Amino acid sequence: MPMLASVAAESMARKVFSQCSVEESMACGIGVCMTCVLPVIGEDGITRMLRSCVDGPIFRGDRVRWSEIGTVPEGTWGSEALRS
Repeated sequence: MPMLASVAAESMARKVFSQCSVEESMACGIGVCMTCVLPVIGEDGITRMLRSCVDGPIFRGDRVRWSEIGTVPEGTWGSEALRS
């Protein structure tokens, strides 16, 4: 993941498009267990927790919130901050 984050950052700095194939733990491989979720910014600007086994494994490098993998970032769709 750190290498993919670096590739994405370098691509953004050079204003080029990147696609990253993530390799998260996939316990079930069909999207039920939610162990492979990543915070990804959608086209509408809202972050959603996407499953790498079903929604990926390829994501745009500039859309993955690399530093927040393993967390549910503030402002993520469905989080407490958006419910209020």
